[in-house]
Amino acid sequence: MFLHCAVCGRNEKEVKLLTRRNICVDCYIPTIKYDRLFEFRFCKRCDKVYLGRWVKRNFFEMKDYAREKMKAGENRVVDVDLEKKLILIDIGVEKVWLDVDFVYRQTICEDCSKKAGGYYEAIIQLRGEREQVEKYLEKIKKTISKDSFVSKIEEIHGGYDIYVGSKDVAFNVLTKYELKAKRSRTLAGVKEGKKIYRHTFAVRLE
Repeated sequence: MFLHCAVCGRNEKEVKLLTRRNICVDCYIPTIKYDRLFEFRFCKRCDKVYLGRWVKRNFFEMKDYAREKMKAGENRVVDVDLEKKLILIDIGVEKVWLDVDFVYRQTICEDCSKKAGGYYEAIIQLRGEREQVEKYLEKIKKTISKDSFVSKIEEIHGGYDIYVGSKDVAFNVLTKYELKAKRSRTLAGVKEGKKIYRHTFAVRLE
């Protein structure tokens, strides 16, 4: 004796049945509650995309982020097609593609907002032999841009002052290039009862 779909009446020889629900695949699919819209946020200034944090635009990382975040009830999202606007879900007896709308909204990321306001947490002071200073200036700028931003660069006698959005990133960059620095800090203000400091890293290149 064959099992029948409780909705359309067809039996398991005619259609695939989800036995736990006593319903066929064709009748079950329209009842699936899933995220029919998913939004990506892009920074209109630096073109980074928000994937839990602001990162450089990467197609594969965007797919993975959407797959992890999108919900389809008790079913698992196993793949995402951004170009065709589809998601693949596993309903147990088979996998099915469902239509979805991916929305791309422009905004301004936190770093660009801070940069526009001249925000900085640290200054890297590069001093020394001109050729060495110029070489490390370019390296430091490029490396900082991966995880933070440079608010401004001031050329002064003997080198440059690099204003960096994150003190931790400034420290990590100097560590990466094994540059020894004299570190100091000055009180910049108080926020919510917490003292805010700006840090200076003085680097002498021989």
